[in-house]
Amino acid sequence: FGTLTLRNARGALRIKDRRATLEDFRMDLLGGAMAVTGYYETAEAAPPVFDVAIDLNQVNAAATYAGLGMVQAFAPVARYADGEVSAQVKLNGALGADMKPVYHNLTGLGAVVTSGLVLRGFPPLDRLADALRVQQLRDPGFVDVKSTFTIENGRLHVRPFDVHAGPLALTVAGSNGIDQSLDYTLALHVPRSILSSEANQ
Repeated sequence: FGTLTLRNARGALRIKDRRATLEDFRMDLLGGAMAVTGYYETAEAAPPVFDVAIDLNQVNAAATYAGLGMVQAFAPVARYADGEVSAQVKLNGALGADMKPVYHNLTGLGAVVTSGLVLRGFPPLDRLADALRVQQLRDPGFVDVKSTFTIENGRLHVRPFDVHAGPLALTVAGSNGIDQSLDYTLALHVPRSILSSEANQ
């Protein structure tokens, strides 16, 4: 998880048969709140494994990127975001010798909802703005997102979802990997008035 400041932490921890189980463990952090239920288990002749359900409620996107290594690995776009994010995620996999998840073997699924998110300086959008000559893509203003995803073999796969940013509308689907590779399809809907004004500048 990295270096995090937890406040008002409460819940139950059970340890039995080489398994540590968290039961409805809740805390305030990253400008919002998080709840975790799941377990960490060690067994002979096998790497440690974990299986958790995480509920993030209105955490700050920038702080979440800075504080959670898993977000840095699978959601690098959060580096360019400011605003609140809520998410429900289920994850399971193995832990390495450094007690970090082995990302290329991680399995998971979840859903993300943002509220009043601002996205600035995101390189793929900047390149798209140059290619289409739609400068509003560089700073689309408030972006509201509601999407679902799965994690398999070191890649986060995003199911198609719609994004509305001011007068622009995008349908997004694809995947990104822990190797920072991107493979996305965007369907962009731009009002004719914006295309006309951009073409005349």
